[in-house]
Amino acid sequence: PEYDAEVLTSEREIAEYFEKALSISKDAKKTSNWVKDEVLGIVNKESISISEFSVGPERIGKLVDLINRGEISGKIAKTVFEEMLQSKDDPESIVETKGLKVVRD
Repeated sequence: PEYDAEVLTSEREIAEYFEKALSISKDAKKTSNWVKDEVLGIVNKESISISEFSVGPERIGKLVDLINRGEISGKIAKTVFEEMLQSKDDPESIVETKGLKVVRD
């Protein structure tokens, strides 16, 4: 949507962050939502630049990819994201360590 595009291109750093995350996730809409809502929400709240944000775009891309592969739900992703804010671990290892994988039978 136009609004998302405006937000994601408002600064070069934000656009580059989104593009890097997208290159891993391969899902423009979900990646856009995560960057726009979760990442920029914290960046704006803490009055920092996106380059100072503790979670790199690769990790956001991997998180969205886990959702798309059905390994975690959107709700679990929020929990994983909170953990990512506190550590340098990749989302995959957080999911594994915390036993957060979706179980299917």
